[in-house]
Amino acid sequence: MKITSIKKKISGRKIGLIGFGSIGKRHFKNLKKLNSKITIYDSRFSKISDLKYIYDNCEDVFICSPLITHENYLKKFMKLKKNIFIEKPFILNTKKLSKKILDYNKRKIIYVGFNLRFREIIKFIKKKLINKTLGKIYWANFMMSSYLPSWRKKYNFRNSYTNSKFYGGVLLDSIHELDLAEYFFGRSKLKSYFIENLNILKIKSDEYANIILKHENKVISNIQLDYINKNKKRTIKICGSKKYLEADISNGLLQIKEKKNNIKKFKLDNNKEYIEEIIDFYRLIFEKKENQNLTSNLNIHSIVSHIKKNSFKNL
Repeated sequence: MKITSIKKKISGRKIGLIGFGSIGKRHFKNLKKLNSKITIYDSRFSKISDLKYIYDNCEDVFICSPLITHENYLKKFMKLKKNIFIEKPFILNTKKLSKKILDYNKRKIIYVGFNLRFREIIKFIKKKLINKTLGKIYWANFMMSSYLPSWRKKYNFRNSYTNSKFYGGVLLDSIHELDLAEYFFGRSKLKSYFIENLNILKIKSDEYANIILKHENKVISNIQLDYINKNKKRTIKICGSKKYLEADISNGLLQIKEKKNNIKKFKLDNNKEYIEEIIDFYRLIFEKKENQNLTSNLNIHSIVSHIKKNSFKNL
């Protein structure tokens, strides 16, 4: 289905938006360009009648509330037979709900918001992997290293979900990197992990994490995440039998090392990737197709849940 056709069909939908923090506001602005029938519910300021209207009238819902609320909203909207777009992190109770979620996905759509999949540099890397430009892949390294206090203006991170031992922390905030590992190399199993509160930011949750995954195709992914680097780095390195790739996905720079080490520059338009994931969500709805990424979404959240539960007492 063409994008223009999808956009036209979206304009006739009644949409509910749960949560109006930074990500909820972004989705609202993007949905508003496509649709004027959006009802917002945020427990901090909305009336309960707004939530009831969403329950009774909206066909599609966007869950953008804190992670701790996701499971209850998900179960409620599944019961009401809605199409569900849910922001990452998805849910942590994957073991109990996986079968119900996958069965539901055969009739309605459950879609987890991983916008980085739609970034141009990520699409380019995916294409190179499909075309086997790098040869047989041996290993990959994913790094997300940044300074939490500088993430957003007027953001009190000590008074937010980030400061929750179980529902916050860099592992959950940067779960994008685990998603990209599976997006590139397929299903994975956890081989080892180390997460730590370094007591630098004076928060309760993990400030540093290192995860090693082994994929079914034998590729090893090493994922390093932290909240404490004032010189932000978000990089991907992939070692293949033919070529070696390095990408700086924050600045849109990519280099495939060979005889001519040309650096390719990608235009960054972060909001475009959010619009594209909304279009992809509705493409699945209108074409009546299952979300094939859901099994991977459940797997990485199961891995993260295992790590958090086993590290909870030590943080």
